[in-house]
Amino acid sequence: MEISVLGAFRLAEAGRSYLPTAPKERQLIALLLMNAGTAVSVSTCLAELWPERAPRTARTTLHTYVMHSRNALASVPSIGSSANAHMVLETRDPGYVFHIEPGRLDAAEFHRHVSLGRVALAERDDETAVRHLRAGLSLWQGTALCDVVAGPVLATWVARLAEVRLAAQEWCLAAELRLGHHHDLLSEMTALVRHHPVNETLHAQYMLALYRSGRQVEALETYRTVVRRLRADLGVAPTAELSEMHQAILRGDPALDAVPQLAV
Repeated sequence: MEISVLGAFRLAEAGRSYLPTAPKERQLIALLLMNAGTAVSVSTCLAELWPERAPRTARTTLHTYVMHSRNALASVPSIGSSANAHMVLETRDPGYVFHIEPGRLDAAEFHRHVSLGRVALAERDDETAVRHLRAGLSLWQGTALCDVVAGPVLATWVARLAEVRLAAQEWCLAAELRLGHHHDLLSEMTALVRHHPVNETLHAQYMLALYRSGRQVEALETYRTVVRRLRADLGVAPTAELSEMHQAILRGDPALDAVPQLAV
């Protein structure tokens, strides 16, 4: 059974989907998967499914959603029975726990690769860091849970996941720039700065890649563009990181030159 949340929500086996079609049942399963292996309280489930005001029958309706979810799980060939479905989606005080095997949930794999990448960065092993960060980032197929109606709990989780994705992209690009891969990164970075028009770290990295590729004029225009956006949209001046990159490019600082690591 493969479970995907880094894009459209999927719970499938052998190419067949086993997710319920009812929106709130999908929402509940997503909530439980977000906390896989940990009990999610009934009160949290109610707050997610009915954020403004839960109906008087909310607890009974929640139990019905759980029953329907277990029926869907029982039809998955690798689960195969109602008893096994109850073990996968367990009732445990103060609510419910969704159990999954390691490697089945793409979000968990993403976090695993990011953690390994950060360890490699701390050890100054950029090649290993890039390998893990790229492996994690490759799991994304769009906005997380893009086809699920998210209440306040899921929305917070989706936002945090997006922040980790962006951080992983920044860490990965920094490592690849240190490895001298600036030419290969330009297309990806062009798209990223368009998608994040006031992200100063990404713009500084993009400016560096342009400069190292012999495109100093474009690097300087990128700086002017992001500064205008920062002032117009946020009313702030550029940070030292971005300003220092701009000044270094203006004076042709030799420290900006790419120094690829040599194979050992």
